[in-house]
Amino acid sequence: MKAYAAYAPEMKVLVMGLAQAVRNDLLSHYRSPVYRQTSGLSPDGDTQFDIDQIAERTVWEYLRTHAHVPVALYTEDTSFRATGPQPEYVLVVDPID
Repeated sequence: MKAYAAYAPEMKVLVMGLAQAVRNDLLSHYRSPVYRQTSGLSPDGDTQFDIDQIAERTVWEYLRTHAHVPVALYTEDTSFRATGPQPEYVLVVDPID
């Protein structure tokens, strides 16, 4: 795994697209009850909102379809997973906070 992904131009493009995808998905739920609904506790013990799950699902789907190399993802709610074997980068993401 590469230590400083911020210096890789292809990762900058991927992360900027990821941020836009999450933003667009969250805006589509704006003023929806899903923004305040809870669905239990995260593995860390924090209250888990439905909107958190929506955002994390968007992150995962975007990475699965747009990452040009295997990428590992670590999130608050789903912990660690990778888009393929031997990921070259690790993203630590909490899209709401």
